Amino acid sequence: MATAQDPIVKPFKYCFIPCEDGEPVTEKLFEGKDDKELRDGIAAYFSKEKLTVGQVEDFKEGMQEQIKQNQQKSLNQGASPQETDPTQQAALAQAMASQGGFEIVPVIFPDVTTEYKGVSLYIDQVGRFKNLPLNNRASKLSQRDIRGDAFVIASYDDPVQDDWARIDCPKETVDHIIQNPPQKSQDPTARAAAMQASMQTTLLSEENMCKARSLKEAGNEFAKTDRPEDAEIKYSEALKELQGRQDAVDQKECNSLILTLHSNRAQMNLKLKKYKEAVADCTAVLSSDSSNIKALFRRSQGYLQTSEFNAALADIDAALAIQPSDKQFANHKATIEASMAKQKKNEKAMYKKMFS
Repeated sequence: MATAQDPIVKPFKYCFIPCEDGEPVTEKLFEGKDDKELRDGIAAYFSKEKLTVGQVEDFKEGMQEQIKQNQQKSLNQGASPQETDPTQQAALAQAMASQGGFEIVPVIFPDVTTEYKGVSLYIDQVGRFKNLPLNNRASKLSQRDIRGDAFVIASYDDPVQDDWARIDCPKETVDHIIQNPPQKSQDPTARAAAMQASMQTTLLSEENMCKARSLKEAGNEFAKTDRPEDAEIKYSEALKELQGRQDAVDQKECNSLILTLHSNRAQMNLKLKKYKEAVADCTAVLSSDSSNIKALFRRSQGYLQTSEFNAALADIDAALAIQPSDKQFANHKATIEASMAKQKKNEKAMYKKMFS
């Protein structure tokens, strides 16, 4: 197999999905050579239909708006503000609109669960602005609107082995994925974590597992003696030990240990009044085990402390659905409802004062 730095590929099959529903999916064969030849061919295909002057302006405005949204998202996540040159942005958008090209839309992400085999759509990057018809089959694959024709290409990508190759994606595979599209209802945090884990280039070993177990036990001892700050540190150190690929360890045990560490750390973060961190830990647990009753209760506690009452109520209701006779859960729900009533009363008084 070739490496990503030397993308010479052997012949492989890929597929073409026309936007017209009545036209069949067709299988194609790339004869091999430089992968750039394949990408240039796809870009040339999508460049045949040019944008009108008005569509170019729409694309430039849309791209600049997307840049603004991405910048705001980065700021919300605590990133430092970055200066941007509007003239440079406009020139880049103009070049992209004029040259055309493709956008790659992941359908199946290559990770350990897929044996590092991924599938992607290659679509017209400005198809929406060309007002191309909706491609229903490609949209079903990606679970987002795809405009115009699409190519489906598969690859093998294992970052640990630095191994990359194009692989066959025959028509029967594409037909199967269209009929059984990947489920993307998983919590976004879980998807991000799964993607990050698959990109890890460190292989976990039994030594990592042993260190993580020892650190967890040390954290448990600190928790028992009411030393939450020390316990939180040990749980964090244990989680750091388990950052990596799980190919060489017992994956079930490793994942179970990770969930336990997140759950334990959430409890310590609640004691330390680090409520957002507690919520994040509980979300990590619930993304893999949506009925984990401890995580539901602890996340509800965190949400209550950050005045996210609806989210707190939803989590405690889910916990009560599993364990309806739990008095602690019932008391916690009553506290949430009292807080919601107080907030509503305060808001009513404020509005009355404003408009009186």
